[in-house]
Amino acid sequence: MPSKIGLFCCRYECTGQALVDDAHARGLKVRVYTVKEAQDLERLKRLGVDAVFVNDVAWARSVLSSQA
Repeated sequence: MPSKIGLFCCRYECTGQALVDDAHARGLKVRVYTVKEAQDLERLKRLGVDAVFVNDVAWARSVLSSQA
């Protein structure tokens, strides 16, 4: 029976490269919650997570745009 699950959500502290790679290999999107520190947001971007939950979207955009 095909799975209808399309994503995997977890806390940012539990997210590592192996988890992201495994989820992506299974066709799952990875969404991580709740990121509050710039260093964590930057790390998750490097890991290739698909989305993050944050309390302040403007802050997150600022952090990510400063990496460019």
